Amino acid sequence: MFGGSDLIFNLINSIINICQYRLSKNKAAIEKPALEFVLKSKNVIKLKEKYIYYFCVVVNNVSRINNSISDISLLIHYRRGSKSFHMNFPYKNSSSDTDIGLSELPKHIEAGSSVKLNIAFEVAEQFKIDNEIDYYELIFIDTYGNKKKIPVTIICEADTYE
Repeated sequence: MFGGSDLIFNLINSIINICQYRLSKNKAAIEKPALEFVLKSKNVIKLKEKYIYYFCVVVNNVSRINNSISDISLLIHYRRGSKSFHMNFPYKNSSSDTDIGLSELPKHIEAGSSVKLNIAFEVAEQFKIDNEIDYYELIFIDTYGNKKKIPVTIICEADTYE
């Protein structure tokens, strides 16, 4: 009889230890920085000798710690002849950009909240003439140095303004 109760006690103790381990693992995962990105809109506008790539992105901070977006860039993968290359176009924000609605970096995001980013990149028309574009990626870097790449599909480059 005493052997059976020891077995039950050890079994219950093991179950408690497993539950505590899982809870601590979940807590550690929640306390790590975690951002989710949703691409809401994208537009390409041609102005004289350049293209403006405009994106609206919602960033959700799904962790329990504050974070911020410290850097954003547009990575264009392209081909010239049979060779593949990529070029990084960094996001440059200034006070005049915020006047027209573009987001300022770094962009703080409270724990458990969301922010909307309006970002734009200039690409010279000659770059597009000289190269065959394969695909685009938006790259976001947070306060902790985590990098997230978001693939972007651009079907047509619509409006032209001279």
